[in-house]
Amino acid sequence: MNFFKDSSLSFKTLLITWTITSVFTIIFTALQIYYEYRGERKELFNTYTIINDLYVAPISESLWIMNKSIIKTQANSLLGYPFVSYVKIYDDSSTYFEGGSIINSEVKAFNLKYSNEKIGILEIALDDTGLNQKFLKRVMVTVIIQGIKALVVCILLFFTYELLITRSLRRVSRYLISNPEATMRGEKIPFDFDREDEIGVLVRNLNSFIEYIHGLNKNLKELNDSLEKKVDERTYELKEKNRQLLSAIDDLERAHSQIAMSERMASLGKMTAGIAHEIKNPVYIIVNSVSLVRELLDDMLAEVPEDVKAKMDLTIVDDIKDLCSRSEVSCERVGNIINSMLSLSRTNEDEKLAVNLGVLVEKAVQFAYDATMAKNIFQCELELDLPRKFDGVSVYKTELTRALINIFDNSFYSMFKKYSENKKSTSVLTVKLSSDDKQYVIQINDTGLGIPDEVLKNMFYPFFTTKPAGEGTGLGMSISFDIIKKHGGDIKVESEVGTGARFIITLPKGGVA
Repeated sequence: MNFFKDSSLSFKTLLITWTITSVFTIIFTALQIYYEYRGERKELFNTYTIINDLYVAPISESLWIMNKSIIKTQANSLLGYPFVSYVKIYDDSSTYFEGGSIINSEVKAFNLKYSNEKIGILEIALDDTGLNQKFLKRVMVTVIIQGIKALVVCILLFFTYELLITRSLRRVSRYLISNPEATMRGEKIPFDFDREDEIGVLVRNLNSFIEYIHGLNKNLKELNDSLEKKVDERTYELKEKNRQLLSAIDDLERAHSQIAMSERMASLGKMTAGIAHEIKNPVYIIVNSVSLVRELLDDMLAEVPEDVKAKMDLTIVDDIKDLCSRSEVSCERVGNIINSMLSLSRTNEDEKLAVNLGVLVEKAVQFAYDATMAKNIFQCELELDLPRKFDGVSVYKTELTRALINIFDNSFYSMFKKYSENKKSTSVLTVKLSSDDKQYVIQINDTGLGIPDEVLKNMFYPFFTTKPAGEGTGLGMSISFDIIKKHGGDIKVESEVGTGARFIITLPKGGVA
């Protein structure tokens, strides 16, 4: 079906014409042969009548006089008659002649009488094989001749149809297929339009349709060009205004950041300078003095005899050593606060280095984890997705590591506090590193206490902390924020109280933006 559907119009015409012609030829030829065959069969069976009229009486007389030679002659003559294949002459006592064979026919018996007295029987068998073969050959020859005639007629009709109709239609279709741009430009079909038959009417109608479509396309193009021009003008105006607005916003943000940074750095610079002179040196003196007191105390005890030492109350010695240890820890904390404040006031302490960003993040996670577990023992699962493919990333290595450690430390602290309140809580820190066309993305998810909205607004300001006195300085997140901004990146925080927090850090590709 698909083959017929996809075939050319000329082939379809040839096939349909040949099929119809062949069918009708076969029908009429079959009818003709049938009636001729019936006539021949009738003539065949008329042989019995002829035999009865011509041979039965003479053979009866010969049988009556018992002249066997004449009977044999008459039987042989009868056997040579057309269609006769078998002859037998006999009576009740003997057979006088039997010759030939019975082929595809029934035997017909004739009574041999003399003076109305039955004296014998004549049996005759006719052979219709030759008649059947004759008609079979005639059928074959007729079918072949009629088929050739039908094929010749179909071929003549095919070429006639091809010459008058199909060739013109094919030429028109090929022109339309091979020249789509010409028809889009309104160029008409250049042939067969002057014919007065149906092909000419078709071509003229197609030309009118092409002209109509060309007019519609022309009007549509003009409307489209006008619309595109208006859209381009409006888009340009909007882009220009957006560019100006973004430029103004960027300028304001940069100005605000520079002012805030300048004010903060100025105040912190003065503060840290005073601290360095007024606190740092006395703290070092206190640390050294406490260490010296411990050493002198040990030396004094070493000089006391054992019998005297046994009588002494040495608990006061232990109390003094404990006070010395507490003093050293407090002085160390003061030193850490001073160093954090000095770090906040520094802006260019590192040079950019090419690092593997996945390795850097993993080391920061592990450092913060080990530091947390050294102070607070609780079950915390680390889920790290840190591909090693991000190699050769240019960053301020030490500063970025410190910024990440501060964030990780806050996450571990929040999960530990939640664990302290509910021992059945699950602590999981998930860290994922990925990238797109423009930036690297570090996502940090914890299952801690979460961060309230009022804390989110202030968590990146210096000296803002929610930790109890003695556990935090309020400078870690501020320092991390400044370091990430120094890289040209950004940090966003999403949180739900009681569920945990998510930190999203983005760093531009190609270094500082």
